Amino acid sequence: MLSTKSDSLLRKSLLANAVFTTVCGLGLVLASGSLAGLIGAVGATELIIAGVILLFYAADLARTALGKHLPRSRVYYFIVMDVLWVIGSAVVLWGLAVPFTAAGRWIILLIADAVGLFAVLQYFGLRRLSKTSVEPAPSV
Repeated sequence: MLSTKSDSLLRKSLLANAVFTTVCGLGLVLASGSLAGLIGAVGATELIIAGVILLFYAADLARTALGKHLPRSRVYYFIVMDVLWVIGSAVVLWGLAVPFTAAGRWIILLIADAVGLFAVLQYFGLRRLSKTSVEPAPSV
């Protein structure tokens, strides 16, 4: 892994995001039945699908973090996706009349907080990068 002082925060935050996302994805896949009862309002099948999607996302995060170059476009993609996750969580919790349990609401809120923190860390990590350590985005 190519790592410089300027990209250390970004790589570490991408990797931490990948680990957190992997744990969440595996939890959703392996404990979908129990979690569906705990969270309420969703079934085990929906949680398994969400878990598999999260595992693919985590693999993409890890591949990018461990790559030789950190393309700005990929990092912005992860930041945007994380921000959209936080917004989606807020909409689900406060904008929709979904009958989540109290535990389900807390789980969604805590995960959204963690994802929001990753977005912020990735943003600041990207800002710290020098121009030379980032692969330029392809021209169209």
